[in-house]
Amino acid sequence: MNTLNRAKQLQARTKRFAVRIIKAFARPPKDEATRIVGRQFLRSGTSLAANYRA
Repeated sequence: MNTLNRAKQLQARTKRFAVRIIKAFARPPKDEATRIVGRQFLRSGTSLAANYRA
């Protein structure tokens, strides 16, 4: 597998990961502790895809 192909695959994987996190967080958490941890999970997971550079 060449480097360009590998970079494109990783970019697609990070985007899919971010979308899955957003969908998981779309269901509202029940309590405050879960909401706090969920927001942090949402921010950190989506920043991975946003900051990836091939």
